[in-house]
Amino acid sequence: MASESAQKGKRVSLIFFINFIWENQHYSKKIVNFAKENWFKIALLIAIFWFLLILQDGIEIYHRGWIEQRGAILPSLRL
Repeated sequence: MASESAQKGKRVSLIFFINFIWENQHYSKKIVNFAKENWFKIALLIAIFWFLLILQDGIEIYHRGWIEQRGAILPSLRL
């Protein structure tokens, strides 16, 4: 009895999921078209953010004071 209701629940949720995908196809088509038209801009943004993350580990600040945490994004500088 319990397994029948569980299977029925799975079928109903699968039907709702398929219906949701079917009714919202135009959103995925818009996203795909945007990605096709602007692939270079998207790749450039990803590369810039990746480069900044790599640089973050290599930046060191030299001054008369001290830095609280060496790997911090915005270290506090005390003179």
